[in-house]
Amino acid sequence: MAGTPNSGGSIFRPFTAFQRNAKLLMLAVFLDGMAYAFVSLFFNFFILARGYDLGFLGTVNSIPAISVLALGIPLGRLADRIGYRTSMVLGIAAAYLSFLVVMFATSPAVLLGAMALQGAGSILYYLSVYPFLMRHSGAEERPLLFSSNVALQILAGAGGNLVAGQLPAWLKAAWNIAPGTAESYRIVLFVGLLWGLLALIPLLLLRNFPANSAPVEERKPDPTWEPGEKGRVFRMCLPHLLIGFGAALLIPYLNLFFRQRFSATDSMLGVIFSASAVITGMATMLAPRISRRLGSKIRAVIVTQTGSLAFLLILGFAPFFPAAVVAFFLRAGLMNMSVPLYSAFCMESSPEGKRGVISSLLQVAWQAGWAVGPMISGFVQARWGFAPLFLATGGFYLAAIAVHWRFLIPMEAKHSLSGMEEMQSR
Repeated sequence: MAGTPNSGGSIFRPFTAFQRNAKLLMLAVFLDGMAYAFVSLFFNFFILARGYDLGFLGTVNSIPAISVLALGIPLGRLADRIGYRTSMVLGIAAAYLSFLVVMFATSPAVLLGAMALQGAGSILYYLSVYPFLMRHSGAEERPLLFSSNVALQILAGAGGNLVAGQLPAWLKAAWNIAPGTAESYRIVLFVGLLWGLLALIPLLLLRNFPANSAPVEERKPDPTWEPGEKGRVFRMCLPHLLIGFGAALLIPYLNLFFRQRFSATDSMLGVIFSASAVITGMATMLAPRISRRLGSKIRAVIVTQTGSLAFLLILGFAPFFPAAVVAFFLRAGLMNMSVPLYSAFCMESSPEGKRGVISSLLQVAWQAGWAVGPMISGFVQARWGFAPLFLATGGFYLAAIAVHWRFLIPMEAKHSLSGMEEMQSR
């Protein structure tokens, strides 16, 4: 182990102290974050530019989640069995190669099938990241490592959004490819795809287990469940389910919201989403400090999500563009601060042999809302606009906060107490 970062030092110091595997994985996360920014910024516009309507767009955005619901748990068991490194390599390769098919598919059926494979590949990758990081970090550095991982992905997205936002204008100047066309957006998405495939390089350089440790990748998963264990997993998954439903109704369409409500251009959207990613990435690095100050990861999650909820409602009903942009920045920053803390809590509360399958259950809970939310959102947008969606998303977020308070604070306290008793018995 390379060492434990000083929690009182610079937020940039811990990165140099992380283990080799953690650094390589974070490089892959950076490349994937760049790719995701290219794809997410203009994917909705690409589908609409090809002549499809909002209803079909909702279906397209729902298909990956449906794939996750069908395959998430088997893929989690697969990851526990074949190893998290192998799972991440297979997942990234499948996700981006299938997206290549999406970009050039001429048949709606082929497009939807490729999106299903893309969803399966993405979930195989993402459900393996935190269990892998869990094995390649110590308890003291883990909150900083998980926060750094999320922050790096978000900051990579800032660069990706900024470049992607300018590409349509550059294509117009260089090759006279008109902005707003399917061809223009396809080229932008293809550049993002190349960035995503580059993530395979650091993933292939990962070692299966840390130095001076048993080869954890060779250990077989434990299929049995202890008494009460399923109930604890359900309580961990429930907030993901609620937030997933709320996010699926609104978050994928915030680019459309800014365009419809404030007539934002492609380049303007690139700047807005890039700046949001920078602010969010910096805010995420503060999450461990808030957790230490409150003495609880879950209390920190509640505080940050409550603040995010307030700014979500301001964003939805702000009459002026600057106010909406500021609320957009603060909503994203506060909500994403909770992600690494909650992920660390869930992995620390999970037995080692089941972290892959529990990670997949968390992803399935999250994606359940995404299986139907985008389709509902497209229907609502076409008839009533965005106002009902902001209210519904806020309601789901509020319910998730209540679940954290009611069930997970006691669970965290019990887990901390049992961990102290185990240490004292050694």
